[in-house]
Amino acid sequence: MKDYSTPIGIRRHIHLTETVSTNLFIQENREKLALKDGTVVSTDYQVAGRGQRGNSWEATSGENLLFSILLEPSFLAAKEQFYISKLIAVSIQEVLSHYLQGVTIKWPNDIYWNQQKIAGILIEHELEGTQLTSSIIGVGLNVNQTAFHSGAPNPVSLRQIIGKKMARRTLLTRILQQVVTHYNELKRASYTLLDESYQSLLFAREEWRSFQDKNGVFEGKIVGTNPLGQLLIYDRSMRLHPYAFKEVSYIL
Repeated sequence: MKDYSTPIGIRRHIHLTETVSTNLFIQENREKLALKDGTVVSTDYQVAGRGQRGNSWEATSGENLLFSILLEPSFLAAKEQFYISKLIAVSIQEVLSHYLQGVTIKWPNDIYWNQQKIAGILIEHELEGTQLTSSIIGVGLNVNQTAFHSGAPNPVSLRQIIGKKMARRTLLTRILQQVVTHYNELKRASYTLLDESYQSLLFAREEWRSFQDKNGVFEGKIVGTNPLGQLLIYDRSMRLHPYAFKEVSYIL
């Protein structure tokens, strides 16, 4: 375990050669290591990296960015927790957009390049009454991996897209700088820019696409999200449907 230097606004950066998962490391060592708001834990390899919906995250050792951020956003109400999802997704998109075009946010917070997934995010919140007390944000970003074998349908890495190896530490530093910027905006209750960025960057927004919900496959058009983070989709009859996480899926 090494402590790395950090950008302004990041309290501490711990780097591990290998761990089960960076989210789990924070959960299990939070009290023992006195981990606080703004702590980052990164690793070269996760034995059991997790994604949304219980999926695993494939990552070759030393090739990608695997990290978690501990935030303690007690200034946010529990009903405002989706701002943490917006914060990390927009931060990653902003950094990747310096290297390539066509980077979007597939609701709720996967990062896509065109039709392929370049990063996944897993966020675990703790609530106390009506307030959000902590958020552990786990990120897997495909950086230098050139082959994927897990059977995931559409992975891609930065190196595959731009054709050269990337410096992982530089990427992480830039992402953390954006996270700090947007986190400070939230602390000031300045939500507008983050809201507008997230809405404008949604994958397949304002396009007629195929989706599936509990009633089957249908054609719809994403128009954005509501304050609770539900995805808003018009069907062909122009009826507006709000969907919570796992209530609707894209058919790519």
